[in-house]
Parts: sequence; structure tokens; C-alpha cells
Amino acid sequence: MNRIGISIIIPCFNCANTLEQAFDSCFSQCTPGSIEVVMVDDFSTDETRDVMRRLATGRNNVKLFYHKQNMGGGATRNTAVRNASSDVIFCLDSDDILPNGSIGKMYTLLKEKNADGVGIHRSIKFNGNNTNNISHVNVFGYLGMKIPFESLMERPSGPFCPLYSTFMFTKEAFEIAGGYPENHGFDTQSFAWKFLANGLTAYTCKDAEYLHRIHYNKSYYVREYEDGKINHNWFKIFEEFLYLFNDETQREILSLNLNDPNESIFNKINAKANIFKDNYATLLKHDSELKYEKYLTDKIDIPAGDMYWLAVRKYDQKKYAEAFALFETMIGSGLNNGYAHLYLKNASSMLGKPSLLIDENVIEKNFAFRKQGSQVNIFTRIYRKTRKEIKGRLNKINIISKYYYRFVGIRNNIYQYFTEKSEYLRYREDIEEIIRRKEIVIQLDWGGLGDVLAYTLLPRTLGKKYGINFYLSERSRHIFRNSDILKLCFEMNPYFRGFKNQVGFKYKTFSREKPASELLLDIHGKNIMQNLNDQFDIGGPAIPQIYYTPHLIPEYRDTILIDVNFISGHKLGWVYDIKQIENYVKHISCDKYRVEYIDPVKQDIFRYADMIHSSHKFVTVLSGGAALAAALHTKAIVFLPKNVRGGSVYNFTFENSSVTYIP
Repeated sequence: MNRIGISIIIPCFNCANTLEQAFDSCFSQCTPGSIEVVMVDDFSTDETRDVMRRLATGRNNVKLFYHKQNMGGGATRNTAVRNASSDVIFCLDSDDILPNGSIGKMYTLLKEKNADGVGIHRSIKFNGNNTNNISHVNVFGYLGMKIPFESLMERPSGPFCPLYSTFMFTKEAFEIAGGYPENHGFDTQSFAWKFLANGLTAYTCKDAEYLHRIHYNKSYYVREYEDGKINHNWFKIFEEFLYLFNDETQREILSLNLNDPNESIFNKINAKANIFKDNYATLLKHDSELKYEKYLTDKIDIPAGDMYWLAVRKYDQKKYAEAFALFETMIGSGLNNGYAHLYLKNASSMLGKPSLLIDENVIEKNFAFRKQGSQVNIFTRIYRKTRKEIKGRLNKINIISKYYYRFVGIRNNIYQYFTEKSEYLRYREDIEEIIRRKEIVIQLDWGGLGDVLAYTLLPRTLGKKYGINFYLSERSRHIFRNSDILKLCFEMNPYFRGFKNQVGFKYKTFSREKPASELLLDIHGKNIMQNLNDQFDIGGPAIPQIYYTPHLIPEYRDTILIDVNFISGHKLGWVYDIKQIENYVKHISCDKYRVEYIDPVKQDIFRYADMIHSSHKFVTVLSGGAALAAALHTKAIVFLPKNVRGGSVYNFTFENSSVTYIP
């Protein structure tokens, strides 16, 4: 047993007004061992961090950690647990309070039962700042008995599952369950499912209470409801444990309209009398998913619901070819689920393999979240519809579009300048800490070729100037469109040290770093590499750097190679003059050179590099191909969009390269 009896973790986000009361309640507990408090700030924008530091002053049993970006409740809790010293954990929300003695009672029962977890008996909802102003009390069931898995599907008459509230658990149980989820908003509810589905044991502790603040700020549940994500969050929980449901229930879950505000996916499934497989109890144990995955893999005829679950498992394991085949089979069988189409689209992108079954309309329908509650009124709906129509029309009119986006860029620059100070100072502190520690872990958000090439100069330049070891965060692994991009941009780089499982540094740009001409006129700005060079005081040309030596393909010496890749441009609102590009190609070909159009998605990326290097002329729009040409020091012609949206076009232009940019 560790010297620390229990670690109380407090995930923090914009809780400066309530944190001290939550913190103080931790030390009114009576436990056999000492108490440690672990607070993790999830990139608050108020004075939360200052309050944390003040509360920790002079205490050696308080640990503080800070996220460098907002990552959500699940990730914040996971950070706290993994940095806790004790084998026993309790999560206290930063706006709630622990009544005297509750932790001691729960700790004693945990040890007496040799349990993996212990839930509270009563959750007391109080209004605002007055703990005596009680709104209502939730009483949880299963006193004196092991909490069953079936309790997760609560009946209106009860008894109610205490694990849907916060509860005490061992660190070993946390690891077995796999921690809190980070891919959706119901981390507490999902952790209860992960806990019981892995065969872990939990009990309700008689008279253990928890003070839950309401009507102060909107709760996370309310915010998720108003964002229209309640059904999507429940779907992600059901998706993970779909293998426990019988065929009929699986199909019902996968066919529900998640954006219907009048339909609750949880209530609809909960109302059914028989929802689980006949043998589901045998699957409630650790690693049962692995055994069931193997069982399904060896089967010839798999039910559509199990096939969906298996496909998601393969996708999460980065076995994209297997996931691709399973999703195509499932969609082909008639189960038209929006998440299935999205997974298939992503797997298609990772493999560079197109699929005719991907339906963008189904994806759009499923992920156009419908706002609920107080967030939406008739005037807002009219405004949004009108604004969308205007933007659509502006994009079709180049000259108006150009000045519209320039106005948007100037407006955003000025607004950011007056609101970014605290974030900018924090960002500079992060850079100084990186230089001091001589280690950087970069987190990437986009995995296209151009997006990734923008960071390829850093491993060498930071290593040469400061002796900094360069890593990518584990969270970045999944964003690469295919493994060859990772290999070309980083794995072949001798200065790349690999991946680290920690929160990564995220590049940001600030208005106060821009020259006045860019800030006030939104004219030519710096690319990502130039900004990073300035932020780290590196200097020198800002051109992508790769360590691949291209091969000459003789038959391409007399070829004009054209890559008109609009994927990223469309997302950014860029508009190109196709006629201008066609006329240019016609002018330079003069019937002397062969013209070949290329789709880079269908190419081996190294072959693509060889073709660019070998061609007589490489013509493209602003894309990954343009960035690759700059990295290869190959002469290329790159057409810029006719409109410039907030200066973002300049993020991927490299002035000192061999590339010529045509506006």
C-alpha cells in the first residue's frame, strides 16, 4: 500500500469561483491514510490556474498539471489519475463538495469488500452557492450487494446505478477498464459501462453523500443537450459495447436518427424488455472483447451489428484495409448508418482507396447537430439560413468574395489582438519550457501532405540550435492520411525521435506577431514555418525538408504534370480560376509536351515525388503537391486562389523555394 491513502482528483475548467470550496472539502475527510489532491486544468480562460497555484502553496500533498489546449473532461480525468500517487482514486468535480466523512466510509467499504469500486448512496443537488437550499436528492440502490451490469439500463422506478455519478475506484481497475473515454462527451457515463463490462466489482456505500451544485453554471450534460449531442454521446457508448446487444437491438441502435430532438436513443433502447445477447453475462470480463473479436474474425456469416462493431475495432487498431472491407459489406447490406459512412470515408482516405458506397449526404445528415433548448430561436434560425445563403453566393463571385474574406480577416485580426494576451503569454512560457527541457512533442491536427510538411523543418533546426529532441504525440498517429506521409515526412528524418504518449505542443499564430500591413490590411502574411522560426528564434529560410532522394523517371522528361487538387481549398473557401489554369497549360505545352493529370490520392507518395522531380513542368494549385515540390527543390507553377480567406492561403506558400506562385 502506498503511503498516500487516497488521491482525490479535481478536473478544472473555468471554475475559479467554486474551486476553493471543492478543494477545502477534500481535507474534511477522515481516512486511514493521508489524502493527496491532484488538480488538472483543461486550458481555462478565467483565473482558475491562479486559484490552483494559491491553493497549492505550502502543501506538499497537492499536485498541479496544466493542459496546453482544451481536451475535454475524459482526457482531464485521465491525466489526473495517471499522475496520482495512490492506488485508490476519487473524482471530485470542481463545482461540487464532499460532505464530512464520506471518503472515509467509502474507503473502509472498498477494503472490507476487496472491491474495485464503491459508489455513493445519496447525491444531494443544491442550488447556487447555498448548500442548505436543496433542490432534490438522488438515492442510489444496491445497498449490501454487488452492483450488477444490468443497472446501467435504469428503469424509471429504480433502483438507480450509483456508478453514473462519481465513485471511488482503484488505479488497477482504472487501467483494466481503459480509463475515461476521450472521443465523446459522456466520459462519466461511459466509464461506468467500461467498469462493469470488464467484470469489475463495485458496491454502494451506505450513507456516503455527495453535494452536487446545480443552477449555477450550465452543467456539462445541459451543454451537450443544447448542442444536440446527447444521442451521439449515447451512441458512442453503445457502439463500444455493441457486441453485448442482441441482433434486433443492434440494428435498432444503428438505424436510429441521432439528430431527432424528439427521440432519446437511451430511452428507446431502455424501454425494450430484452436487449442483450443470451450469453452476454459470459462476456462481462476483462479481455472478453478480444476473444469475441477473434470469434467474429473466424466466422463467415456475421450479423450486421456485430460486423459494425468489428469494423470499428479494426479501425481503432489502424487496420484500415480490414475496416474498409467490413464497412463496405455492412453498408452494401442496407444498414445505412452515418457513422459507418464516416468511418468508411476516413479509412478510404488513409488507404488512398476510393469507395463508391460513401454517401456524403448521409454523413452531413448525421453530423449536422441540431441545437436544442435555449440556444435556438426563430430569429437565430433565420439569421443562420440567410448568412449561409449569402456566403454560398459570395463564393461564386470572385471579386466580392475576395474583399469579403479580406474584411473577415481584418476583423478577426483586430478582435484577436485585444483578447489574446493571456493565451499568448502562456504560449511563450510553453516555448521557453521546451527550450529549457530540450524536448518538444508536437501535436498535429491535420494529416494531409501539405499540413504535415509544414513541420518537417523543426526536427533539424531545433536540434541544431538548442539540442532539442523532436517527438510527435501519440494522439497525432491517427491523423496521417496514409503511412507513407508519416514515413516521408518524419520516419526518414534522422532528427525525429518517435512518438510520446503525452499532451503535445500545438502551433498557434497571434495577431501581435503580425506586421501592421498584415494585421490591418490582411495582405501577404507568413507561412507556418516562418512563424515557427520566429517564435523559436531560429531564423533562416522556411522551406519543407525531407530526406528522400527522388529517382528520375525518363519518360516524364517531356511531360507537363498537372495536379489540380481542390480538397483542402474547398474546405477553406478558396476559389480558383480553372480557365486560367487550362489556358496556361495550353500555352506552355505547344503540342510539344505530353500533358498528364494526376490524382495524388491514388498514387504511391514516393512515386508521386519521383514524377514531380522528373517532369518537364509541374503545375498545381495550393496543395500538398505544391509543398512537396518546394521540399524537392523542384521548379513548379502553383496557382493561388482568387480569393484570400483571412490570409490562410499564405500558410503553405514558400517564397524562397523554386516554386513560382501565380495569383
